Amino acid sequence: IRINSSEVSRNEAVELYEHIKKVEHKLPEPPTFFEATTAMAMLAFARAQVDIAILEVGLGGRLDSTNAAERMTSVITPIALDHCHLLGTDLTSIAREKAGIIRQNTPVVTSPQSPEAMRVIAESAKAASAPLYRAPTPDYREDGLLIDGDSLRDPLRIEPWTRPSFQGTNLSTVATTLQALSEHGFECAPEALPENHQSWSWPGRFQELSGTPTVLLDGAHNPAAMLSLRESVARFAAGRPVHVVFSALG
Repeated sequence: IRINSSEVSRNEAVELYEHIKKVEHKLPEPPTFFEATTAMAMLAFARAQVDIAILEVGLGGRLDSTNAAERMTSVITPIALDHCHLLGTDLTSIAREKAGIIRQNTPVVTSPQSPEAMRVIAESAKAASAPLYRAPTPDYREDGLLIDGDSLRDPLRIEPWTRPSFQGTNLSTVATTLQALSEHGFECAPEALPENHQSWSWPGRFQELSGTPTVLLDGAHNPAAMLSLRESVARFAAGRPVHVVFSALG
């Protein structure tokens, strides 16, 4: 739980839970850890009177506890095979769960998707009369990155591009989301993205540790994320030998 990039303190987290604890006994069954922390986050955001809150879903979307919140827009990032025992064993089924965050007459932004996932999202948006914004597929070039096309009104060019490839998809999604928000009444500055993205930090995802030799830490844990990691390492290492230490529970 962060407010203006600062995590709530340990004492604040305890106090937030103490507040939640006073009412959780009224539920038919005890809330899960994720449900309790979602309520804690919403309370923290309300107290801080934030202008906008970004809620990341847990496993899915339709049945996710974050789906109880009102929203200015829904954002669906790349859909891949993950948590199949709960969400379904094919992209169409998983996309249907993810599309459960779409609200009536509320903008929805989607990252580039597989054809089957995009079909589900488009159908769900149409059924909800929700304006659909499609983030363009990033075009990686020798001199940098170009994000242009689909629903994005103003092209975005980054030169040079030194970030891992998945951050290009994230940048495209963020640019399209800012456009959707600005077109529906929330004041923001998409033109700040080229400079702003340099400060993005995602611990545990293509995280470069200080020291020699270069060590990258990454938590890719499904096939799509691992393919993205391989592509990013290939660009980063540029022909140098790479040693991999890999660990998984199953």
